[in-house]
Amino acid sequence: MQVNFPNAEQINLERTAQVGSKAEKILAGEEWKWIYEFILGALQDQAINTLKNAKTDEDRVRAQQQFLAAHKPKEILEGLISAGQAAKLSLQEISTLEGENNG
Repeated sequence: MQVNFPNAEQINLERTAQVGSKAEKILAGEEWKWIYEFILGALQDQAINTLKNAKTDEDRVRAQQQFLAAHKPKEILEGLISAGQAAKLSLQEISTLEGENNG
């Protein structure tokens, strides 16, 4: 009887898939919509006001940084979702290959 223990790569793929699933739930949730509207939206509005009132390059750079900061959390969640989906596909391939080798 052969026992297959998951290797480090498989464990990492499983973790990545779990994190991606969690990120997907968060992005689709009501809490995220609230955060995106009231917190990140406020940061974006602040960035636009900073840019409107900018008198120096330093002010414009600050506005750019604020604007990017408002969008970064969503980008990170989307990246985690993509990585999680790729990990799920890899795990399916591993499972299929193991099934073929055992069968």
